[in-house]
Amino acid sequence: MGRSSFESTRDLLSVPPDQLSACLAALHDWILRSKRFIVIAEAAGVDASKLEIEPFAWTPNEKRSVDAAITPDTPIEELGIRRSAVHRMLEINIYRLEDLALASEDELMRMKDVGRTTVEQLREMLGKHGLAFKESDQPWRRDLDRAAVAFRTRAAERKLSDQSPISELGLRPATVNRCLARGIDSVGALRSHTLRDLYVKFGKASIRELVQTLRCVGMTLHSAPGDLAQWEYGVLNLNELKRPGDDAAVEELAPWLGWSVTKALGKSGATTVAAAREVAIEAREGKCRRHGLGAHGQTRLMEYFALPKPPIHRSERDRRPSPFPTPFPEDHAGE
Repeated sequence: MGRSSFESTRDLLSVPPDQLSACLAALHDWILRSKRFIVIAEAAGVDASKLEIEPFAWTPNEKRSVDAAITPDTPIEELGIRRSAVHRMLEINIYRLEDLALASEDELMRMKDVGRTTVEQLREMLGKHGLAFKESDQPWRRDLDRAAVAFRTRAAERKLSDQSPISELGLRPATVNRCLARGIDSVGALRSHTLRDLYVKFGKASIRELVQTLRCVGMTLHSAPGDLAQWEYGVLNLNELKRPGDDAAVEELAPWLGWSVTKALGKSGATTVAAAREVAIEAREGKCRRHGLGAHGQTRLMEYFALPKPPIHRSERDRRPSPFPTPFPEDHAGE
């Protein structure tokens, strides 16, 4: 099952019973984040009625290796730690794994509902990506980063131009210093870079902050990258993407199906999303014979288009007509 958007409480009826608890927990977290965003905006003097709050969207949990799925951009809610600890970290603006690098172990240990076991788990996750907690507890650094969030909200109300200093954009102080060290001293200098340029200079951990901060103040990179490119470079997560329409190129399905599946579809002649749906129907009927598209790829196709999988029991399969002709009809003439 893919990403689901909810416009009313009636949409909750489509959630499978075994996923309902996880969906409601995600809804609870979304409400807390939205309220926190409104409070920050009001504190900065922004009219809360004019804010654009992202609609609630939820992706069912998949059965996969947690360690393999975790990246520096993984939301704190998906790290597998206690939900009470997650709420405490959201209160101090820790939203992703990489944000923990701005906190010290002592700071986390002083928080309610965060114990040594949780801190050790987080330390191990950070270490796998070359990150670590702060060596010493520096509350002033946390205060600066908190101020950056409120400053970014105020920056959205101002009309920034390409000549505006990079420090007025509302980036975290550490990110501003990295920009200045790389010769990016104005908003225009940042916007003139492509996603690939920023990826080479800053890495995946910071490129998300740079692009999304520009979006907060109503700006984009001059190259105007699409959703697929932003996902590829880590700016957008899978749950932030919109599903492409039937006329879109089949490559737009790469975030959900993987590049190998989309390339196999393209080589077999299925160049659009609508054509990919026809291939999924073929797979459901057991008629899919396309080079490079194996059982795994067919399964992912059927899951994306929400088609039921073929029956696994032989008795059920035998009831279905075979897609292959009988090789020797005369052998069955007397039956």
